[in-house]
Order: sequence, then structure tokens, then C-alpha cells
Amino acid sequence: MGEHEKFKQNRKLQISGGSTYIISIPKSWVEMMSLKAGDSVSMVKNENKSLTVFPASDGTDGEQAASMVVGPNDSDESIRRKIVAMYLAGYKSITIIARGIRLGPGQINAVRSFARSSMIGTEIIESSPECITIKTLTRLPEMTFDVALLRMATMTIDAHQEALEALEAADTEYADEVVRLDDEIDRFTFYMLRNLTMAVGDAGLLRAMSLEGPADCLYYRTVVSRIERIADHAILISKRVKYLTEHIDPDMVDKTKQLSRSVMEMFSRAIDAMIRADYGAAERVTESTSKIQAAQEELMMSVKDSAPNATVIKFVLDSIRRSAEYTMDIAEVVMDRNIKSVIADTSSSRVAIGSKPALVKVPPAA
Repeated sequence: MGEHEKFKQNRKLQISGGSTYIISIPKSWVEMMSLKAGDSVSMVKNENKSLTVFPASDGTDGEQAASMVVGPNDSDESIRRKIVAMYLAGYKSITIIARGIRLGPGQINAVRSFARSSMIGTEIIESSPECITIKTLTRLPEMTFDVALLRMATMTIDAHQEALEALEAADTEYADEVVRLDDEIDRFTFYMLRNLTMAVGDAGLLRAMSLEGPADCLYYRTVVSRIERIADHAILISKRVKYLTEHIDPDMVDKTKQLSRSVMEMFSRAIDAMIRADYGAAERVTESTSKIQAAQEELMMSVKDSAPNATVIKFVLDSIRRSAEYTMDIAEVVMDRNIKSVIADTSSSRVAIGSKPALVKVPPAA
């Protein structure tokens, strides 16, 4: 069998019984999937007019179990990264086994705390100095991907608004509350990336998440990553509050808050465009965001190095700039994903889909 035939073969449809069509599957493919006569397979009709055939689900979500061995040279951060990687890969059971050491109370508590704060639907079912087992109890997905995306975007917008309010009030306690939102946003990030990783090879899960095909997983993964980074900049702004030596000049605060609100408005529209598959709306976001970036540069240039809190203000303005750049990345993903709709519209004398009201609302200024 040639290399091409390993991945693609043409077979003719046959009719059986007058109402059922059948098609044969190459023996090598069946053996590769560890199937045998009598096994069940599932078929899914995709939006792009293709069919997907895959082994029928046994009622479980993803791979069953994975374990890792940790030794004296593994730091808490190294253990955390490995746990995240196994969670994102879709394993239902994750076991950390100590070799040559005993896990101390600090390490055990760190794993417990991380599982509770950053991994949706997990529980510690075994915990000892020799072994820790984390079980994922949540079936996937619990919500459509667009609903999860909207929730994550709303949390990000709220975080930016509250970070600027803490900055205006020079309130470190308020800022610390915003920083704690980072764990909640990370939980959604890991949850969504886990879903996407599993959906790439599972047509049934794709449909449950309301995604059209594996290519959507690539687009949504990029968008989730950009949302997380925008949220990270809200956290960075909050962390700068403690460095204020005095209240920021009210005029500078007003201009900075307005700039942030403009970026969040564009971010909201970019997320809406993603959900609505609206090429035209995404293109308008890129045009508007370019103007916002120019305003940010002008405001940055107006900050004198000798001014009180100049360093903090510049850091905040830079975070707003970076958030605008990530917003443009999201808009570009929308355009890449929906370029075919524009080509089709051009042939019928329509340039883009009409704009619709925003799904993600930016709260009004206080």
C-alpha cells in the first residue's frame, strides 16, 4: 500500500435491502483502530458536508489514567507544570508518585490548592507522602464552547474595570481582590483548552461543544490564549497599585480609564464577532483598535519621567496597549476563520454580515 493510500482511499457506495447504503473499510484501518467484527462505530455528519467515523464511545471522557514519578530534583513548580500538561491532555485520573523522597505537607497542600483553584471538576481522592491521585469528575463538556468563551470574556472585562478602579482609589486591598480573580480565569482557561485538546480527535465532542470541525479547535485555542493574556494584564495593573506613592492626577486617571474602556469595548466586539462568525465586525474592530493604539501612544508620550507615579502609569498604559494588540489578534482569527463567507458574499454583491448587538457588555463607567 502506497503512502497516500494509508490515509485516503476511494470506495464505492453499495445498496443493501433497498434502503440502506453500505461502504467497506480497509482491513488495515480497522486493525490500526483495534476494532473487530461486531464492534460498534459512530458516524457524524459534519457542517462541511464530510462524514466522520470513529469507535463508539464507552461512556468515558478522554484517556483514563496517567501517572508521573517525582524525585528529589522536582520543584513544586515542576510538579505543577506536569499536572497541568496531563489535565490538558484529557486524562481522568492523574497520580503523582514519590520515588526516593516523601512528599512533604507543603507539597501535598500545594497540589491540593492548585487542583481546587485551577482545575474545574477535580477532587483529590488519595493523598499520602508516597502518592497523590487527582480525579476529574466533570463530564465534558458542561457547556457549549461559546457560552464558556462569553463567561471568560466577561470575567476579563470585569477584571480590567476593577483594576482601574483600584488604581484610581490607590486601594491595595481592592487590588489584591482583583489579583485573586486570576485563579478563576485560569480555571476556565485550563478547562477550555482541555476540551479543545480532546475534541480534536472526537467528532462527538466537537458537536457537543457546537464546533464545526477540528480546524475550529485551532482558532478557539488561539482566542482562549489571547483572552487569558488580556486578563493577565488586568492582574498586572492591579499589582502595580501597591507601588503608588500618592493618588494619580485625576485628569490622567480619567484618560487612562477611558482608554481602557475603549480597548474593552473593542475586545467585547471581537468576542461577539467570533461567536457570530462575523468577518465584517472583526474587520471594523481592527480598524478601531488601530486608532486606540495611536491614542495610547499619545497619552504615553505625555507622561513626564519626573511626574509622580510616572513609572506606574507607564506600566499601566503598556498593559492597555498589549491588551489592544491581543484584541486585534482575536479579530484577525475571526477574519481568517470566516474568509470564505466574505468570498461568498462578494459573489452576491454583499460585502459582510450585518452588525448585531454585542453579547458581552462592558459595564458603564462608575
